[in-house]
Amino acid sequence: MFNIIPKILNFFTKKTNSTAPAIIEQNHPKTDKPATARVVPTAPIKDSIKAYHETVKLTPQTNGQYAQKIKPSAIVLHDTGGNYLGSIDWTSKVFYPNTTKRLYASYHCIVSRDGRRTITNLDDNRAYHAGASSFKGKSGLNQWSIGVSFERDSHTEPLQKAAMESALEYIIPRMKKWGIAPDMVTDHRTVSPGRKVDLKKEEFEKFHALLRKKYNG
Repeated sequence: MFNIIPKILNFFTKKTNSTAPAIIEQNHPKTDKPATARVVPTAPIKDSIKAYHETVKLTPQTNGQYAQKIKPSAIVLHDTGGNYLGSIDWTSKVFYPNTTKRLYASYHCIVSRDGRRTITNLDDNRAYHAGASSFKGKSGLNQWSIGVSFERDSHTEPLQKAAMESALEYIIPRMKKWGIAPDMVTDHRTVSPGRKVDLKKEEFEKFHALLRKKYNG
């Protein structure tokens, strides 16, 4: 029995892969002084049976003392560029490793290739995912959108069925909660043309077709 204890301790202290994903975004406040968070009550999303495992790990970058409230009216899709666990680990940091420089790199949800997903921000907390951006004549999407990112790079491998289904399971209830129409679901390539290329055009179109079908169904 006592021989098992070291193995149990080792399991809970094992470090995850912290490879930094390609999610670094600017468009951050001009000061590092914590913003005063204005708490806006919002209607809860109705609980339902989830087909894919969902974890909540709120990033300290944009929660607690650093929270800034928004009212989302769009959803922006991304690629992490890195792996799932590494991306989650990166958003869990407030400062760049071994420095005092503030880190501005976060999403609202990260979706793995096998369908697992981690919520890293409340819907109505501003996240640092879109940077310099504009959509339908309105700029600065960090201030009014939810950022959802797929693991890896859609230019080098297609979006997996499980990843798309899991993203839809997360996105559609929020579309209905916040009154976001399908044409307000876009990607980083579209809102930051010439600066960003995610998602791959064909992969975004494939996902958006599934979104419209599911949303209207």
